[in-house]
Amino acid sequence: MIKAILVDDERLALEWRTSKVGELLAFLIHHKGEKVSRHLIIDCLWEHFDVERATAHFHTTIYYLRQSLNSVGIKDLILHDKGFYRIDTNRIDCDYYKFDNFVSDNPVNSENIKLYENYIKLYKGGYLEGNSYPWSQQLKENLENKYMDILLRLYHYYLNEQNLPTAAKLLRKALQSNPLAEDIHAKLIRVYLLANDRVSAMKQYDALSWILKDEFGIEPGDEVRQLLNIR
Repeated sequence: MIKAILVDDERLALEWRTSKVGELLAFLIHHKGEKVSRHLIIDCLWEHFDVERATAHFHTTIYYLRQSLNSVGIKDLILHDKGFYRIDTNRIDCDYYKFDNFVSDNPVNSENIKLYENYIKLYKGGYLEGNSYPWSQQLKENLENKYMDILLRLYHYYLNEQNLPTAAKLLRKALQSNPLAEDIHAKLIRVYLLANDRVSAMKQYDALSWILKDEFGIEPGDEVRQLLNIR
C-alpha cells in the first residue's frame, strides 16, 4: 500500500482510514492521469458487491481519500469531472511513471550505459509489492519483463567488455526477480566459468537443482549440465 507520496517536491507520509482508501489512490496513480469512470473504479475495487452497496462504498472511500490528502496539505490532487476521476500527474513524482515511460530499442553502449543503469535503479521491487490487487497484475508482469530486458541488455554489454563481476551481479539481480529462470542460471554459471570460478559455478548449479526439484520435481536441463560436464 502507498504510505508516502512526493507532491510538489515534498515527501509526505500518508495514513489511510481503510485499506480501500490506499487502493483507490494506487488505482488512480496506476492510470497515469487518465480519466477513469466511477463505474470502472467500482467494478475493479468492489467487484463482489451489489451496485448499491458498491456505490456507497465508493463515495465513502473517495471522501476519506480527499480527507487524508487534505490532512497533510495536499489539495486538488484528485480531479473530478462528470463522473470521471483522475490524478494530477503534474504534481507528483513517481518512479513507476519514469520507468514505464522508458523506451529504447538501442543496444547498450558507452554513451547510454548510465541512462540504462539509472532506470534499473528506479525499479525497487515488484509493482505495488505486498499487494495483490487483481487490476494491477498485468502491468506488474509487463514491468517485470521490462526490468528483466534492461538487466539482460546491461549483462550483455558488460560481458562483451569482459567485466565479469558486473555481468554476474546483473544476473543475480535478475534471479532475485525470477529465481526459476533456468536460462539465467545457465548464463550465470557460464560467467563464473569464464572467471575460472568453478566453485561458484557448482554452487549456482546446486541452487538451481534445489529450486527445480522443490518446485517441479525435475533436474536441470542438458544445457546446464553440459556446461559443468555433469552427466
